Amino acid sequence: SLQYKLSKIRLYKSGFISLISGTGIIISHRDSSLIDKNFYNLLSKDERDKYSDLETDRELTLETVSEFSQEQVFRFFYPISVGDGAKPWHIMVEIPIKQATVRSQQLLLTGYVTLVLGLLLLTYMIVNIFDRRRYERHILLSMRAVEESKNIIAESEIRFRTIFENANDAIFIVREGKIEFPNPKAREMGRKMGFDLDRGSFYDYIHPEERAM
Repeated sequence: SLQYKLSKIRLYKSGFISLISGTGIIISHRDSSLIDKNFYNLLSKDERDKYSDLETDRELTLETVSEFSQEQVFRFFYPISVGDGAKPWHIMVEIPIKQATVRSQQLLLTGYVTLVLGLLLLTYMIVNIFDRRRYERHILLSMRAVEESKNIIAESEIRFRTIFENANDAIFIVREGKIEFPNPKAREMGRKMGFDLDRGSFYDYIHPEERAM
């Protein structure tokens, strides 16, 4: 009855529970062909030293290659008292490492994916920040260039007005036959000649013989 009940227990997909007597005899196992065989005889010489604690009533935890499935497994031994035997019996629990750690591997993979996505997002943000700063720098340089151009134009306009207003020659601008912006010297000469430069046409102040030119 004990063999039947223990053989029905499944841990993860292929993990199992086995009962081993104090002398190492396999009392129950999912593989019925192993019942009544000595567990220690299935171990290699190098592996037997790892199980020396089974002679005491201490629990034992191992990470090893299973003699039954040839897979990496976690193996736990829990001592139990049966009768008046000098050596304790043990319940052996064997769980494949791949199956036991599949959830942690999934979480680890999720963590890696999250980390990669986070790094990509961080890289995009850093590149975006540097591009934004570069554009801002270009805009500032362009604004400075515009301000400098305005200053140059303003200075040029001041120089032109200074020259225009203080020139010893009469200077004025003619647009569509009308005199515009006469400088002080031109107004002075016009007053001396009896001309009002703000009225009439430019051609009114030219000798008739010169107008054809």
